[in-house]
Amino acid sequence: MIRIACLSFFLFASLINGAQSRVIDLVIEKRSEISLEVPTGSYGPYERLEGVVRFSFDPQNPQNAQIADLEYGVQNSHGQVEARANFVILQPADPQKRRGIAWLEVSNRGRMASLRYFQGAGGADNPYGDGLFFRQGLTLIWVGWQFDVPKGEGRLWFRPPVARQKDGAPIEGLVRSDWVLDDAQTELSLGHRTLPTIYRAVDFSSAEHRLTRRSGRDAVREIVARDQWSFSADGRMITGAFDAGYIYELVYKSSHPRLVGLGLAAVRDMASFAKYDRETPFHVEKVIGFGVSQTGRFLRHFLHQGFNIDEAERTVFDGVFIHTAGAGRGSFNHRFAQPSRDAHPYSAFFYPTDVFPFSTFALPDQNGERETALMGSVAPESHPKMMVTNTGYEYWGRAAALIHSDWRDGRDSPLLPNERIYHIAGGQHYVGRQGGVLEGREGANSLNFLPVLRALSIRLVNWVGNDVEPPESRYPRQSDGSLVKRHAVAYPDWIRQAVSIPKPHTAYWSDRSTQPPTILGEIEPLVPQVDDLGNEVAGVRLPQLQVPVFSFIPWSKREGRASPEALRDFEGHIVALPDDLIPASKSEFMRQSREEAQNLVDDGLLLSQDIEKILSQQSEYWDLRQ
Repeated sequence: MIRIACLSFFLFASLINGAQSRVIDLVIEKRSEISLEVPTGSYGPYERLEGVVRFSFDPQNPQNAQIADLEYGVQNSHGQVEARANFVILQPADPQKRRGIAWLEVSNRGRMASLRYFQGAGGADNPYGDGLFFRQGLTLIWVGWQFDVPKGEGRLWFRPPVARQKDGAPIEGLVRSDWVLDDAQTELSLGHRTLPTIYRAVDFSSAEHRLTRRSGRDAVREIVARDQWSFSADGRMITGAFDAGYIYELVYKSSHPRLVGLGLAAVRDMASFAKYDRETPFHVEKVIGFGVSQTGRFLRHFLHQGFNIDEAERTVFDGVFIHTAGAGRGSFNHRFAQPSRDAHPYSAFFYPTDVFPFSTFALPDQNGERETALMGSVAPESHPKMMVTNTGYEYWGRAAALIHSDWRDGRDSPLLPNERIYHIAGGQHYVGRQGGVLEGREGANSLNFLPVLRALSIRLVNWVGNDVEPPESRYPRQSDGSLVKRHAVAYPDWIRQAVSIPKPHTAYWSDRSTQPPTILGEIEPLVPQVDDLGNEVAGVRLPQLQVPVFSFIPWSKREGRASPEALRDFEGHIVALPDDLIPASKSEFMRQSREEAQNLVDDGLLLSQDIEKILSQQSEYWDLRQ
């Protein structure tokens, strides 16, 4: 076990020089060489560091003013609030061969996605994939930030303190949980999905506890009588007879909120530690932040609240790669925050996710008064180079059009010079399993867009490291008719006959001083237009859309008794094209597909080494269609 013991000196020095928050202790519990046959090019073998890091945060520093309840955290003898997290580092073992660029992934619910997304890793027999990032000489960093992730299962965890009153008394408040029931239930956990309950109910007899049910997201709530349900003895769930076909929502009294916003500061300070502290065992010159879905929203939140500047007023991330975040931010920095809650079209309703401001272009709020941009409070010199990718699903299920259009009328908004947006046409939220079975003419949407992300990641590394401009943005626009109102989406008859067009997920104006929040109005965003084969016309169009045998629809509808007409979270579907609209032979189909793949390579949107991956899936789609 290696301890970076001299960091205690740096804590003392920081106290003298304005009490800048920083890593105050870092213990490397395991150091190992990656001995698998992973190609690393000229950067030599890689090593893996694992351990625990301890942070301190100064409540008096202006850069920490945005951290909710920081003044209520227990302070150490130096007047600082501490937190702990675990970390994983992958880097060239030889310090002389390190490129000096870090890729810091903000882990989604404690899991590490970069090796799978960018190196094709998967399973114990292939933990590092093809070594794409290793061949770039990158230092890969993961550090825990989410407090409600349990230890174990190889997850990244974070342990901030509990907020207390100045006299040590517990802080109490209202928390909300909700559930969509397609089947009748007798027990409902207060936690989100499979994560444990993080805020237990207290004072079970309090009149502040209220359970309601409603038949749809926007339907009127009806009270469930208090004698029809009860809390479990540990306050982690409720029990009763809960009927199928309803949304149940519980507002309940809890206590001991954690300082959730310290997760944002921990990511900030880990990146700053790697970049500015010469004593770090993984020093770099520049840092790129990456987040997917939940943690893409985290990075948008991070940028909006000014966390890209550390306590010494230095820029932290030089670049960010934000994938499938749509227009979202999240429940990352307020009292009783629940980072896992994500406000989808038909789950986890009305949590602070799709909230104004949406774009990097300043627009007025709902009252037409205060103009605000996503990074409006941060000086331009601290703006990172931004690469944003969304699939078709995010336009339907995460209001993605709002990041590049005016929420009032859909007019196109200009982007920053250091901003790129890429729409991956036809994709659902995640890459589904390849292959599949058609039910009639329909099947699961398994469009493999990861090769595009691989190419763009290399473009971003070169943009940050060598100032080489990446490809121009590709996304739908109102000005050319590729971004339209949902009723104007021109799906062909064979799709319209199979399914009606759903309402996309809407963003809301709301008053969050109440539980549940008071909804003041909604914003229905525009969505991508499609061609006469039902595929989205704008964005990065893979060969599957350029030479199609299916319509790739990025959305699908729920199945079950609760609002079957609503959008399903995350998933799309495919519909087979009529026979007279596909190539006459597989050989011709594959020839055209190869040409389109090469065009993407020429445009910088695909790596030449990934052409065969794309063509392999195309071949599967042809065989599935027959």
